[in-house]
Amino acid sequence: AANVVTDARIFATPFRQDHFIAFVDRAHPWARRRSVKLTELASQRLLLREPTSNTRQTFDAAMAKANIVLGEVLEIGSREAIKEAVAAGLGVGIIAQSELGDDLRLKALPFEGQQITSTEFVACLQERKGSPLVKAFLAVVKETADVKGGTMRGVALTCLFLLAAQGALAQAPIWERGRDGRYEVAVAGIAPGTTLGFFCSAYQVPNTALISLNNLILSPILPDGKNFDLRFVIDGVKYDLPGIAKDGELLVSPHDANIELRIQEVTEALRAGKQAQIAVPAKAWKSKLPLDGAEQALDGVFEACL
Repeated sequence: AANVVTDARIFATPFRQDHFIAFVDRAHPWARRRSVKLTELASQRLLLREPTSNTRQTFDAAMAKANIVLGEVLEIGSREAIKEAVAAGLGVGIIAQSELGDDLRLKALPFEGQQITSTEFVACLQERKGSPLVKAFLAVVKETADVKGGTMRGVALTCLFLLAAQGALAQAPIWERGRDGRYEVAVAGIAPGTTLGFFCSAYQVPNTALISLNNLILSPILPDGKNFDLRFVIDGVKYDLPGIAKDGELLVSPHDANIELRIQEVTEALRAGKQAQIAVPAKAWKSKLPLDGAEQALDGVFEACL
């Protein structure tokens, strides 16, 4: 949540500070620039969210404080629709930097001088913050919080407290450290429709698939640029999917038929409720977050699916 309103029933802790930016299509005259001034926005057609959105309210307040009167404004009801409109050359968009993504059709333009920022919070009910699951989750938030607006590495929170729409896990996961240095979690009786998750980033990379495998989403804490193998052992059959870490995500590019086939086999096996083991390289965890703490936090998020 962004800019949480004070409510006695809610516990909220700041997670990170995000900076607003302008963005244009690659054919726009500003596309060759590295930054723009807030005052320059007055001469452009702006594509903005509706007045009730947090992004719009924060932006309007900053414009009023700077005594900048905007010109033509086109209101669009969703972030993705604004991106498409900007890509089509309809105007200049305003967005939080972390939400722009990697669309090659768009050029990000930070603001010179005065900045527009918003603070994102992780929130829960006061009565729930003492539960083991929430405490473990908040511990990870504390380790990875970035309220100064730096680049987020490690856990990129989309708050994957993913509860199963159908079915449930037959038993809690059991974490063990394998002989090859991996941490493995054995999950028995995965029911069709059950969703498992650690933490999943909101960022997407074109032509690259997050390890979602339909019913499974995994994203431990990995250093950027590190190659890895994610191992699935299903009914004694071992599947190693090669990939690379990017912005704290585990990314797999199904660039050949063999990998695509393995992804399909793993997906079908999980959906059929077969017993599976999931392994990630233990040596890849960031040293500032102890392995036992990481294990506890990840185990806690798994328990959210029970």
